Amino acid sequence: MRVTMLLFLVLTAWLMASGPVAYGASKKPQEDPNALLAKASPFYDFSSPELKPWHLKISYELYDEEGKPSEQGTFEYWWASPKVYRSTWTRPGATLSRWHTANGMHATKSSGERLSFFEKNLASDLISPLPQTITPDSIKMALTFKTINVGKFVLPCIAQGPDNAGRMIAPDVQAIFATTYCFDERSNALLVKYSYGVITTEFSEIKKVQGRYLPFMITIFGGEQKRFSATVKEVEGISPTDPNLEPPKDSLVADVPRVALSEAVTRGAIVQKTKPEYPLPAKMENLQGAVLLSVLIGTDGKVRDIEVISSPSPLLTDSAVKAVSHWEYKPYLLGGKPVETFTTIEIFFSLRR
Repeated sequence: MRVTMLLFLVLTAWLMASGPVAYGASKKPQEDPNALLAKASPFYDFSSPELKPWHLKISYELYDEEGKPSEQGTFEYWWASPKVYRSTWTRPGATLSRWHTANGMHATKSSGERLSFFEKNLASDLISPLPQTITPDSIKMALTFKTINVGKFVLPCIAQGPDNAGRMIAPDVQAIFATTYCFDERSNALLVKYSYGVITTEFSEIKKVQGRYLPFMITIFGGEQKRFSATVKEVEGISPTDPNLEPPKDSLVADVPRVALSEAVTRGAIVQKTKPEYPLPAKMENLQGAVLLSVLIGTDGKVRDIEVISSPSPLLTDSAVKAVSHWEYKPYLLGGKPVETFTTIEIFFSLRR
């Protein structure tokens, strides 16, 4: 049953708050990361059963490694309840839809090439951008407080990473396993996220939707180059029986989904790891830095679908991809069943000894 015009207007008015979120910060933020996260979390709870059914439409643009626009697409999100929702990506050469149904099943339908790393992460950047708080028991995560100066303001930030990172990786590359989240102190809105040592995600034009914060613009940089941007075009109320929430008969149905996990979580499950060779031509040219890869780990623990997110040189890229293609992981279990997982891998090349 479709929503009537009156119901649509009432739902949309209820969904949207008036005006943008106001920002402000003091010169001496509180230094408790858990308290900071607790203040921000209620504003990013888009899974609450208290929410009214809603639909979101976004236009986005991909940029090449030189920061030039390359492709445009559309992302849509329908939500009826914590168990019933749908995400759809559409651009020339690629489409993907994912449904989550009331009976716990997951359906997908796709065509063309696979989505890029930034496209896949768009949904989480929009509606679940805060630090992961649930991880396997074998991985202990730690939150630390830090501040970043932005003009005359001092933004309070949370850095999340494995609490045993110092014993597992060299000090000069510990930062690549941590993700830093910086907030506006007055509104507790997330303003920027720094990840993998090279990716910066900026959240702007933040507005309230059903009492939650939604960034109406997201811009992502890889180093100094713009790599992705997204702009919210529509936010509207929908009927809980909106036909878009029903998977088509020709979709693929499974009882478990693919899961996105951080590198800090998955690296503890590596059972076979091939060390990349440092190419001699790269050494001769004094090339060094981090190669950031996005990979899919199959239910058998083997790596496939490797995508290069950023790299200082093709010489280092080839070596990193070749090595990682031979890595194997302990399969990740969800409800006792192995599932496919998306993750990132950072290969750091350094001339220092």
